[in-house]
Parts: sequence; structure tokens; C-alpha cells
Amino acid sequence: MRTTEAPGRGRARLRARTRLSSHRPEDTGVAPATIILDSAGTVLDCMGVRHSLAYFPAFADAFFKGADKAALEEVWSFVALRSRSRSASRFRLLVSALRLARRHPSIGSRRQREEEVAAALDHWLASERAPTAAAIERAMRDRSFAESLVPAAIWSLDVDARLSALPPVRAFEGAREALKELSARARIVVAGEGRAQDTERDWRKAGLLGSSLGLGEVAFVGEEGGTIGEIASAAKSYARGPVLVVGDSPGELEAARSSGTAFFPIRPGKERESWQRLARDFFPAFARGERADVDSAGFLAAFAVDPGWRRAKAD
Repeated sequence: MRTTEAPGRGRARLRARTRLSSHRPEDTGVAPATIILDSAGTVLDCMGVRHSLAYFPAFADAFFKGADKAALEEVWSFVALRSRSRSASRFRLLVSALRLARRHPSIGSRRQREEEVAAALDHWLASERAPTAAAIERAMRDRSFAESLVPAAIWSLDVDARLSALPPVRAFEGAREALKELSARARIVVAGEGRAQDTERDWRKAGLLGSSLGLGEVAFVGEEGGTIGEIASAAKSYARGPVLVVGDSPGELEAARSSGTAFFPIRPGKERESWQRLARDFFPAFARGERADVDSAGFLAAFAVDPGWRRAKAD
């Protein structure tokens, strides 16, 4: 394993860990295709476990004291997994959950502390390019909103402690077989929420990097700011050849669109079928330069704008 930098990053430098083997994409004399994969929720089946056993318990312990925990879990699960915010960075998820929880009929809006934290996070996120744990610690030195950011920083530390205690994750059924086929014809770039070496470690524990798998070149990219920004940056870095972004959330679709690259969805709940279609039908057509249709509207429609309890209340 060696550490490299992806090309074309300019001021925002992307750190990448690249695993090389003797198995390389086919050399056709032209720039190879690049497949940029979101890791969590697309390749690794870990989103539900991480949010139910780390993010949500930390949220319930830190905020809305005395509130119905079932209602809080309903809010967090919606924001993190079923809404258009899926795969957003942790602090963006937090501010969305803080705001939505105050409108839940079983929680109530008289929660001044939570509104102050949400307002401070909004202010910080508007000016922070990489909203990491280290960045929020630096922001707390600013007296204008230091005190209001403290609960968010403590929540983030609790999340990390709980994540570190979780068992190794596994790959979705169908992902391993599809990756074997795809890596023979394309460069694979994997984007994770945290550091590149942490994402690479998760893949190794999931059995995706052993020599028996036969993958070609795999680059792991990441900073602590979030997956979606890393995908957009990587897409621009490899734009000298055809680029395909593969993800499981509306944010990743938007990252592909903003970079002018193609997108293929791994649909939550239909991961095996999605991986099979990607490897057998979609990517071969994409590599030939043919236009392959993706039902982007149908994909987006699977993610709600409002939770069911808000729609029921409106009715």
C-alpha cells in the first residue's frame, strides 16, 4: 500500500491510499474509465447498524432530555436513512434532526437549547468547507458561538466512541462479484466519510481486499468532512477519462451531476439486484460510450421530503 494524491485538486488536496496488484484494467490505449464508489451504504452494509447503534443513541443521550426515545429514533432514522439527507455529513444530519424533532408531536417545540445548537451549527456550516470534528473544535474558540457548539462536539465524540466498538462490517450481497468484473475494465476509486485509511481498513475487514478477490487498482480517498464532497472532488480529478459515480443517496446523485459525470444508483433494499445490473448491463454499455438510461426520478422519489407523521398530521 502506498499513499498518493489524486490529480487536479488545486487548493483542496485529496489524500488517496492506492492498492496495486498485478491485475490491472485492460489497456486499450485510451484513458481508462473510472468508477467512483461510495463506500458505506453502497458497497458496505453498515448504514443501518451505524445509525441505530452509534449515531442515534448518542443523539438521544445528548439532546431532548426526557423526550420519548421512540419518537427521537423515528426522527433520526428518517433523516439519516430515508430522507433526501441520506449520506450527508454528520453535522448536517445533526442540524436536520434537531430541527425536525422539535416539530414531532411527541416531542414538542419548547426546546430552546436544541434550537440554539441548531442555529450555531447552521452558522458554522455556512462558512466551513470541511465540517470535521477538528474544525468544530477550532470553531469553539470563537466566542460568538463557542458555548452553543459544545453539545454538538460532545455528541460527535460519543458517536466516534460507539462506532469504534461496532463489529466489522460486511459487503452487500452481489457487490464482491460485481467488483471483480468491474475492476477488470475500470479504475476503482472508493470514497468514505472519514480518513482514507479507515475506509480501506473497513474494506479489508469485509474481505474485499484479499489477493483471492483479484481486484486491480483501488484508490481510497477521504477527508473527515463527508462522503459527498469527496465524490465530487474525485469525479473532477479523474475527468480526463469517462467517469461513473455509484452511490445510494440523492446527495451522491447531485455530486455526480455537479461534476458532469454519469451516475448509477445502488437502491436501498435492492442492493443485490442493483449490483448485478451495474456489472452485467449498465457498465458494459457505459464503457462502449453508449447512453444507458437511469431512472433518476424514480430513485429520488424513494427518498421522502417529509416524514409520514408530518404528512398524517397535515391530512
